[in-house]
Amino acid sequence: MNWRWLKVSEEKAAKLYGQRSIHPIIARILSTRGIRTPQEAEDFLHPRLSQLTDPFAITHLREAVDLLECAIREHWPISIIGDYDVDGVTSVTLLVRLLRHCGLEPQYFIPRRFTEGYGMSDEIIERLRQKSSPRLLIALDCGTNAVEQVRCLRAAGIDVLILDHHQSNDALPADCILVNPHIFDAAAHPSWLSLCSAGLVFKLIHGFFKHLRAQKDPCALSYSIRQELDLVAMGTIADLVPLLGENRILAHYGLNEFACKRRPGIEALCRVAQIPESQSAAPEDISFKLGPRINASGRLADAVIPVQMLLAENSEEARLLAQSLDEMNAERQRIERAILAEAEELFRQSEELPGIFFSNPAWHSGIVGIVCGKFARNYRRPCIVLGEERGLAKGSGRSVAGYNLIEILSPCASLLESWGGHPLAVGISLKPENVPLFQKAFQESVRTFRQKFSREGDELLITQTLSLDDIDGPFLVDLENLRPFGQDNPEPIFALKQVFLDRAAEPFGKNKKHLRLLLKREAQDPFPCLYWNGARRIPPAKRSLDLAIRLLRESWQGRRSVRSELLDWKLSSS
Repeated sequence: MNWRWLKVSEEKAAKLYGQRSIHPIIARILSTRGIRTPQEAEDFLHPRLSQLTDPFAITHLREAVDLLECAIREHWPISIIGDYDVDGVTSVTLLVRLLRHCGLEPQYFIPRRFTEGYGMSDEIIERLRQKSSPRLLIALDCGTNAVEQVRCLRAAGIDVLILDHHQSNDALPADCILVNPHIFDAAAHPSWLSLCSAGLVFKLIHGFFKHLRAQKDPCALSYSIRQELDLVAMGTIADLVPLLGENRILAHYGLNEFACKRRPGIEALCRVAQIPESQSAAPEDISFKLGPRINASGRLADAVIPVQMLLAENSEEARLLAQSLDEMNAERQRIERAILAEAEELFRQSEELPGIFFSNPAWHSGIVGIVCGKFARNYRRPCIVLGEERGLAKGSGRSVAGYNLIEILSPCASLLESWGGHPLAVGISLKPENVPLFQKAFQESVRTFRQKFSREGDELLITQTLSLDDIDGPFLVDLENLRPFGQDNPEPIFALKQVFLDRAAEPFGKNKKHLRLLLKREAQDPFPCLYWNGARRIPPAKRSLDLAIRLLRESWQGRRSVRSELLDWKLSSS
């Protein structure tokens, strides 16, 4: 890979570690994350719930609380619609728990992906009205663009409350309460733009009980909003929103809740995902273990199942539902492997093209996004993978650092029925007859982008150069305080220069494709390091090496230790 070092202002870093007991290396990292003052550094390293902003500062949130209070006081029938991803599922769970605590039994609906599509579609509204007769409809993680659907609901005398974090295409729904910082609060408080829907629901819950506590309502005194932060953390991390500002606080405390008494649904899900009971979940546990199992139901079946699991108060009920999700995830993996095998064969026939593009109507449109992401990561270039859904070629685009999918797809937009996302991930749909033209336009656009920005080869962004002696207790404590890592707070990658292996690399794992390394240290035990898939490129034992690593915490039988993972290596320059 091409190694590139983050630019660090030593002057800014010195202001941080000169006035606070912050390790100099951590101060340099903080300075690259926009931290300018010692107080900002303190707030970042030691987040507190008291740092959360007043929920009523969010536009229309007070009106939402007033409507919710009226509906609860007058016992209105309430229906809830949420998205079928982790953010939508956790958002629905949070609101149902709030309403149940206040004595109501709301009905909740998650769209069936293949027959009802996404969000407040006509189909999901029709099912909702056949199954329930709400006085209030609450839409979570969707609804900002549901102009016609809201008009029809209001004409039928149904009040509508929308909490969403998606941007508007054009017109907004009228005669309803819309809480969406992207629409109303961008200038006033830019950090709210990064809240996912679970975060917005938490702000609603916070505001609601703040209002009730001011009235000394006993309902508020018997409810702890802190106990809901595990759900908020799951939605926040799974939705890949920036883990900065309020998201960082919510994720930090939410992850800690995993180490406390877990609710039956989360405990059951952690069991099938093999996350130990005494261990607080890490972001990667949510991203790669819990999240995929929740998403599997929305991809293959009915996403109402994970809501039922998260709401379950009976351990046996939760266990059965978690087992069902685990089986769906196994089926999802089976389908994914089959698509990957076909796609790998196709890739070998077009490996020289600048972008990666596959389309097959037989491929499961709920799975192609995962396949797309793997190809983008493995081959370090933009990728589009399409299946078919509801008469359209539909799928996902994934990219890697250095390739902006929004810029790449913009010249192709006239061929698409719909598309949207961010520079590293998009969703698209188009008419099947336009697929060949789109494929050609996509490849040309990637080629043009690559020539314009000289994107050749793979780039690895190095946070800081270390020596093995730097990896001591005080440094590791401060490094731990940088967690949770995630979007816009990436895990640091460190360079070690002129190090030697203590002995030849030891292969392990299936087909012996991984390597176990020991790095030589003076007057200390060798430092352990793992190199996943390293058998394809084995570092020599008797040569001076430069290594790019990341440092990982480990916990085993109550004891914590640190190890490193090797990402890339080079022979040291003379």
